[in-house]
Amino acid sequence: MQQPIDRVSHVVYIFRPENFDRAVAFWRDGLGVRFEDASRPEFGLRIMVSFTAGLELITPDPSIGPAPARFTEHLEANGEGVYDLVWGVDDLDAATAEVEAAGATVTHRGSFADVAPWVGRFDALDEVHLEPLLAMRVTLGRLVPRSPSGADIDRTEEWAELRRRHLRAKPDRPASSARGVHHVALLSSDVERTIDFYQGLLEFPLTDLFQNRDYQGSTHFFFDIGNGNALAFFDLPGLDLGPYREVLGGLHHLAISVEPERWAHIKAKLDAAGVGYAHIDGTSIYFGGPDGERIELIADPLGEMYGSIVL
Repeated sequence: MQQPIDRVSHVVYIFRPENFDRAVAFWRDGLGVRFEDASRPEFGLRIMVSFTAGLELITPDPSIGPAPARFTEHLEANGEGVYDLVWGVDDLDAATAEVEAAGATVTHRGSFADVAPWVGRFDALDEVHLEPLLAMRVTLGRLVPRSPSGADIDRTEEWAELRRRHLRAKPDRPASSARGVHHVALLSSDVERTIDFYQGLLEFPLTDLFQNRDYQGSTHFFFDIGNGNALAFFDLPGLDLGPYREVLGGLHHLAISVEPERWAHIKAKLDAAGVGYAHIDGTSIYFGGPDGERIELIADPLGEMYGSIVL
């Protein structure tokens, strides 16, 4: 996720407490926006954020604590609707100096990289709030996701030792006890939306759909991903499942190989559908599924990766 620079990063909508849940449901259930709960009960604020969708929904809720007066005053004066525009910048100090020179007044600053749910995920999540000018409320924002490369340490010797101890040359390697992946099972919040995405967009045919044997009313359904392998999903109605997160033992991503021509075809369909992706090393794209699951579509043959034989 890269923050838009020198354009609107996200829009902040404000609602009265009694309408907040309905507003969240409209965006989440009606339009498929995946929010994260960034509420600040210590400030009496309920906040739902989706940086990927460019949306933030907020309400001052006295039932969880007293909120700063500016939020309730805005609701009284202007009603519900757009509260703020966050403008993405790459140099917050320079941008602040420029807007001050243009007549803007800074009201306060905020830094949220160490605030839940963002802890450990951003190197910078900073904002400079400006006094409304000509009926415009604008905030300057700088968002820097933490580098996915991990800790800045050299593990070369550790990896060499692991290869020495455990990796055998192919002629000396025993046959696997497994005969293949029967299926990988993920969780779905909406069966039809998942079918539309995987069968309609990615062109993985739906092969079966029936009730989950372990959970009354739960759907178990399967897609053909080639080579005798299946991608399966469950929905689990009645369980309050949270949004997708990376956790130890959980899914990081699922890499699926397709022919180069089909890879280009599906990539074009993702573009047409407005599905964002990260394009890595020419033959690989990463993107999110309907419930945040990370998918890699790779044009390399099975057993190869970026020119190297891995199997």
